Amino acid sequence: MQNYTHTLQNGFKIVFIPKIGTKICKISVLVDAGSMCEDAGGVPSGTAHFVEHMVFNGTKKYPNRNDLFNLVVKEGGTRGASTSQFIQNHFVSTLKQFVVPAFEYLSETLLNAVFTEQSFAKEKPIILSEFKKNDSNPDTKFYFHGVNATVFENKSLQNYMLGNRESIESITLKNITDFYNTYFTPNRMTLFIIGDFQKDEIITLSEKYFGEKIDTNNTTETNNTIIKIQEPHNTVLKYSGLTNSKIGCTQFIPNVTLKRYFSIMFLFRILCVGPTSRLFHELREKRGLIYQISPNNMFTPSGFMVGIVTQSEVKDIPEIKEVILNEIKDIENSGVLESELSQIKNRHFQTMERQNDATESLCSEYVEYYRKFKTIYDPIAETELVNSITVSDIKESAKLLLEKDFSWIEMLPE
Repeated sequence: MQNYTHTLQNGFKIVFIPKIGTKICKISVLVDAGSMCEDAGGVPSGTAHFVEHMVFNGTKKYPNRNDLFNLVVKEGGTRGASTSQFIQNHFVSTLKQFVVPAFEYLSETLLNAVFTEQSFAKEKPIILSEFKKNDSNPDTKFYFHGVNATVFENKSLQNYMLGNRESIESITLKNITDFYNTYFTPNRMTLFIIGDFQKDEIITLSEKYFGEKIDTNNTTETNNTIIKIQEPHNTVLKYSGLTNSKIGCTQFIPNVTLKRYFSIMFLFRILCVGPTSRLFHELREKRGLIYQISPNNMFTPSGFMVGIVTQSEVKDIPEIKEVILNEIKDIENSGVLESELSQIKNRHFQTMERQNDATESLCSEYVEYYRKFKTIYDPIAETELVNSITVSDIKESAKLLLEKDFSWIEMLPE
């Protein structure tokens, strides 16, 4: 599928994916303003997510937030946003004929938001309520207080993006304003749009709504916090309310090539995705030790973290650890069956086809690909790359994983 890229003079980047005949357009603007920026800025944990909430509370042109939302929703469109450790994603889905108000909505929120004491005071209890809901979820604690806190030294990667109750309480309106003014600049933004348009239309709209000159003294570099990795070690958490323990192994793999990334991901799918996977068969069907098992991964600008997560009774944890390591060793020594690899490839191609058929899913794939690899998704190139992966590549990936120890995380009933 042909796509076009363009960069405005102020550094604002555009990725346009034409899709002839579709009536829907999907627009996403990625902002390099994730929670890792909190480390560099010295602001309380949760500031980035708080800013995500605040940008919808009005602008100079649209002080009433309902007037701002109506640029999109009065014509049946949808809008939303999310914050991760590395980016914020602000997006709109609407009919093709309403692309202009969609651009205006995104421009107003991302470049012209106005923050008031009133909106700040209204938003803080909403965020605290959101934190309380997520903090009561054992999965949140497992992945952030367990997995991430075991792998990363950076506090912003160990913490949930919302922060914690104390840090949210300590956030000030000045923290919000300073963060927005520092990181919400056109040179830190990348727009993805898919729809039935001409390239020049999209460039013209981008120039109009995002082409403003920027302060040359405020050109904060992206990814300006170094990701620090801990040595492999084990972590044990206690959590009340659990009936079974939760167990996971994880490892951080730095600076992988795209082919190595897919090889490792396919290895883990062979190990633990679906009822025909090796660990599902061995741990559930044969030994009756688990109910389900799945891979866990997280991509960062420095590499990616990959692992396995399952649940069991506490007494079965040593046996489960042994089985997981033995299955990886078996693949290192003997490889996998061609039929196993072929099955995983076919599943991957089916997913690609479903995404390519749906405008919103395809845009999300471009966004996710860019977020991970800082390169533009190319379905043809990915198909060729996936087809090139061999049993030997899977064996090499297993060998790479076994060159150093896994970190193990256990969450036990209190």
